[in-house]
Amino acid sequence: MKTKSLIITLVALIGLCSCGQSKEEKAQEMAANYLKGVLYHFDSYEPLQTKVDSSFVALSTDREAIELTLDMLKLFQSAQEYADKIESAESSMEIWSPSGYSSAYSKGEYRRAKE
Repeated sequence: MKTKSLIITLVALIGLCSCGQSKEEKAQEMAANYLKGVLYHFDSYEPLQTKVDSSFVALSTDREAIELTLDMLKLFQSAQEYADKIESAESSMEIWSPSGYSSAYSKGEYRRAKE
C-alpha cells in the first residue's frame, strides 16, 4: 500500500518537473522582458539571425598581433630559463646538503645554491 502511494507520488513529481521551461526558453523570456522595459516600441522590432562566413583580418599582416606574439614567446622563454635555473639550484642543494662532516666549501656551495 505504501509502495503504491510512493510510486504515484514519484510519478507526479517527475511529471511536474518535466513541465517546466527549458533553459533556452527561460533565456528568451528574460531577454524579451528586459527589452520590453528598455525599448520604446518593442513590438516593432524583429530578431535578426546573422552568420559569419568569413573573416577579413589576416593575423600574418597585423603588426600588433605579431608584436604581442613575439612578446609572449619571449616571456615564455624567460619563464623556461628561470624554471631550469630553479631545477639546477635544487639539484645543487641536494648535492651539497650539509651533513655532520661538511666542509666550509660544501656549506658555502649549499648556501649559494639556496640563494
